[in-house]
Amino acid sequence: MSQKVAEQKKSVGVLVFLGDSAGNTAVLIRRGGHKRAGEQYEPESYAGVCQVTAHSKLLISREEETDAINRIIKKELGLGLHRKLTELGVIANIKLLSRVEKAGDESVATFGFVTDPRTFNRWVRTPDKTRKLLVRVTDLKDIMTTTKEDKNSVIDDKSIVMFPDELEALKAGFATFFK
Repeated sequence: MSQKVAEQKKSVGVLVFLGDSAGNTAVLIRRGGHKRAGEQYEPESYAGVCQVTAHSKLLISREEETDAINRIIKKELGLGLHRKLTELGVIANIKLLSRVEKAGDESVATFGFVTDPRTFNRWVRTPDKTRKLLVRVTDLKDIMTTTKEDKNSVIDDKSIVMFPDELEALKAGFATFFK
């Protein structure tokens, strides 16, 4: 394997969509104001920005995206939810919503799936439920995108602000799953 491939920075995101007769929504996570850095807390960059439901960097340059997706769902949303989604066949039907190649060999792929709200709410493990935000397709027109200048700003809880690539994945998910 070439040195260039080993230095790539690849990230994978998972966007959960909830669909039932009451309506179709996507689950976003709002970034907190502070993060733990050892024994201390430091300000979180892009505080208040909404992100896809779960995301992570690939652990090693050769980790397959499907392995990363499974790891991310188990770690960030819970082993119980992963087991239930596997049992229901949802994991096998995860769709690629967007792939963005960025400068410096960095890439971000965002995948999505649909499950019913009862399954998600019963099995999901979230450390801070106040960070979860449900958005509908009608909310898309009000979502703003963040810029590098927003890195040290704090977004208020009334606004929905997302990274541009994640907003595109959100739009693609609504278009893919709820035609």
